[in-house]
Amino acid sequence: MKVLNNLFLIFGLIVLTGCGGGGAVDLKDDPGLITDDAEVVRETVEKLEPGEVLMMPVGDLNYYAGMPAGITVVVRNIGSTQVNFPKWHLRDEDNLRFYYTPCDAEGNIDEENAVWTSQTPVIENPSYYPVVLMPENSALLQGDLSFIEDLPADTPESYYLVVVELNNDEVEVSSPPFVVKICELK
Repeated sequence: MKVLNNLFLIFGLIVLTGCGGGGAVDLKDDPGLITDDAEVVRETVEKLEPGEVLMMPVGDLNYYAGMPAGITVVVRNIGSTQVNFPKWHLRDEDNLRFYYTPCDAEGNIDEENAVWTSQTPVIENPSYYPVVLMPENSALLQGDLSFIEDLPADTPESYYLVVVELNNDEVEVSSPPFVVKICELK
């Protein structure tokens, strides 16, 4: 029995040492790591093909003036091939740029007098990495509609038409316009 146990031990060691082979892996070879060399990233990934990505808000779009207004946005690959984003910011909110203008409850605006305001994140030390979305996969991003928090707390019920887009110079992806409601505090 002792010989059998020793054979199992020797066999186990052979299997363990055989499975670990291949030598050391340099972490710099991992394409998923954050890189400082944006040019290398741009050269190694394909450009985004238009019409393959859907970007939409998810969740409740009712907010109170003067209070934080967090929003979640889904970026979904609706195409049949993978979609590559060469520069995806490490912080969610750095990936989102918002445009907004007052509207009515149905989202109608006065086209002639509409003034669209932009909310673009200020990024002091950008950190980003490439992201690949396979077909039918999604990424969720969270940001804040900071203009709502800046509204006076006694703002009456009102509506804003909002468009969100990826804050990325390499690709152009944006949502269709959607309506957010500013609820009145009672």
